Amino acid sequence: MARRFKGSGHVLRFIEFMDVGATNGWRMDDVIPSSEIVRMIDAHMPLEAIDPNYPGEVAERWRYRDGSGEIGVISSVSQAFCRSCTRARISTEGMLYTCLFATSSYDFRALLRSGKADAEIRDAIAAA
Repeated sequence: MARRFKGSGHVLRFIEFMDVGATNGWRMDDVIPSSEIVRMIDAHMPLEAIDPNYPGEVAERWRYRDGSGEIGVISSVSQAFCRSCTRARISTEGMLYTCLFATSSYDFRALLRSGKADAEIRDAIAAA
């Protein structure tokens, strides 16, 4: 089992699965649900749920009861957060994905290199 971080303010995040752009060939059998992650940690290091830091935060937050830090779990598969998600992801190739499980993307690198004004780039991203 992982050791707790010493001091306050330390945060460790767990994600059930992160298949940006549907490229990893994942299977549900490979996923450990966030509820199981919390249960396993809580059995060794007691946790209590805490409120999100901001609207649309994708991680559910849990604080160690002794105050030594917190964890977050991102339920990308078992409790999808699509309706409240405000995130975009950029691959190492410069492709913009608006969803962890997207099968299509936008060429963000080409957009940035196009010479368009910031407002035009912002509008193109908003349209994506």
